[in-house]
Amino acid sequence: MLLKKPLLETEQLYFMHIPKCAGLSLIRLLDQHFTLAEICTLHDNFDKFINSYSPAERAAFRFIRGHFPYRLVDYLPRRPRTLTMLRHPVKRVISAIAQHRRMEEQGVSPFQESLQHFSIEEFMKHPFLGKAVSNVAIKYLIDFGDPDLLPGSLELAKERLERFDVVGTVEHFDDSLALLAHTYGWYPVHEVKEVNVDPGHLSKTELSQSLLDLICELNRDEIELYEFGVKLFKERLAQMKTEAPYTLAERGDPAQRIHYDFHHVNPGHGWHVGESDPTHGYTRWSAEPASFLQFYLQPNLAYVIRLRILKVLETDILRSLKLEANETAIPLKSKRDGEGAIILEGIIPAAAITAGMPVNLALKTNRVFPINHWNFKTRILSLLGKQVIRHEEDDRLVGLRYNWIDIYPLEPASASI
Repeated sequence: MLLKKPLLETEQLYFMHIPKCAGLSLIRLLDQHFTLAEICTLHDNFDKFINSYSPAERAAFRFIRGHFPYRLVDYLPRRPRTLTMLRHPVKRVISAIAQHRRMEEQGVSPFQESLQHFSIEEFMKHPFLGKAVSNVAIKYLIDFGDPDLLPGSLELAKERLERFDVVGTVEHFDDSLALLAHTYGWYPVHEVKEVNVDPGHLSKTELSQSLLDLICELNRDEIELYEFGVKLFKERLAQMKTEAPYTLAERGDPAQRIHYDFHHVNPGHGWHVGESDPTHGYTRWSAEPASFLQFYLQPNLAYVIRLRILKVLETDILRSLKLEANETAIPLKSKRDGEGAIILEGIIPAAAITAGMPVNLALKTNRVFPINHWNFKTRILSLLGKQVIRHEEDDRLVGLRYNWIDIYPLEPASASI
């Protein structure tokens, strides 16, 4: 059976996020393939997921991702496409303990006892704490929250893991991204920003042999599951290399005209989740000083490119904007339209386009900026009695808010042949 099966607009995708398995880093990438309205933003509390959303609301989500068990699939109208990531249990346990310590410092620890005075070895020998962070991947797969596993748990976990479209591993992260892209028909991504990484994590080589033995003993079943998952991953990766890559026709034939409305950022990275504006349609904030998009254009043509920007928080960010097409600098001219939005226009030269190869657009600025920053300008507006809209819980760093991109030939195709 072919691995290559593009994700359809009518299908749901469920990412079972096992804690401390690079999930937030991956979610940052996965979110960019959907709009905000298509994503279930609830990330924890399975009971709340079941009780807060009606069957119709659950059916409307195209992407569900979070610390939810495998049985979430039983609460959807049809079986979703599924993926998950595994991590070697020793590394996962060490990272989990560090995470719980940070949570305690922030006043949100799930444990009643203070963890600050516990060494890792004391933590693992504790009658409850050690079991709480052990065999977590199996517990997610078998939907069982008790610290001790029941007989048959490992076999059931293996059976369910094999049903996933994609099983990746933190230790093979780049190849996992390649397998994911191949399976769902997405363009490969070569760079992912790490999120929620323990700043002072220990490696396995820094632990005593007795502590390693203790962690391995408590996670004996999960280690076997992990080895099963790695075998599954490597078999599928080998199969991927035997399957034909996506053709241009499958990706979408090279276009003469493109109107891109930021409904999806695919392929591309460096973007926040899309938002729907009642007046302007879909919009996206850039999330990094460099944001990328990729299109296929017909060769031997020069193209006009026009970008519409709805919002700029700091004028120096707009002034610093540079556009590149396949590393070719594209000079831009600026004007405002009748609604006050900024229209930027430039020319992509024919020399920047190679037949059969994508045009990689890079939108580069000098920095990103806190969307909620209470700067001098907003303070003055507030003192003058002007309404200042702030999103108190929005901690995003943003650059420019884009609305659409138009790309069309500078000259008719017949004149360029």
